[in-house]
Amino acid sequence: MKMNEKPLVSIITVCYNSEELIEGTIKSIMSQTYENIEYIVVDGASKDSTAEIIEEYSDHITHWVSEPDKGIYDAMNKGLSMVSDSSSFVNFMNSGDEFLNNDTIEKVISFAKGQDTLPDVVYGDIIYNNQVRRYPNKLSYLFLSRKTLCHQAVFFKSDKHKQEKYDLEYKIAADFEMILRLKMKRKLHFMKIDLPICEYLEGGLSDTQRDNLYREREKIIKKYPPLNFYNTTISLIKKLK
Repeated sequence: MKMNEKPLVSIITVCYNSEELIEGTIKSIMSQTYENIEYIVVDGASKDSTAEIIEEYSDHITHWVSEPDKGIYDAMNKGLSMVSDSSSFVNFMNSGDEFLNNDTIEKVISFAKGQDTLPDVVYGDIIYNNQVRRYPNKLSYLFLSRKTLCHQAVFFKSDKHKQEKYDLEYKIAADFEMILRLKMKRKLHFMKIDLPICEYLEGGLSDTQRDNLYREREKIIKKYPPLNFYNTTISLIKKLK
């Protein structure tokens, strides 16, 4: 499959009561040098001034909505449903998170177009606590049994992702489940770009509700026997130490 010279890239931001953070994220998307961006913002009917701030930047936003939802993954599904059919890649840069550099999207798309086989998913590294957190070039069973990719650092082929919605059964780990589903069930082609994509903000659900996160992850991993084997083995070794 050949890509257009400047394929459309959809960036989705979901937010709720984010008056202190949303402007920085919007400005991060506005500052990208890449010229063909569709920007979608989904606000969960914030009770603070989030919607008013979004309205101030509405000239730079392709689609936005402010209405009640069932949580972050329901909002992400809404964002996916708003992605144009002509979009090539989609990325979630949620409120409080920002692209690391102004030319990040430019570099990601150039990398994707330069491959012999166009990847279904391009992922990069992140900056967390002022340090680079590097992901492996290949997502092994061992890695996937213990960790996942930060969704802010992932660019999904839009048509492939729109076929798969986030599972609302999971309140914290639906993004973890999505990566496993796309990689192991859908057999999508993942490719790593050696580039920090974003600066990840601490304090999200996965940081503040660790126990619930691990419980959900355990439930998800049990659906994948190869991952469950690694996870169970490592847990047993830790107990024996």
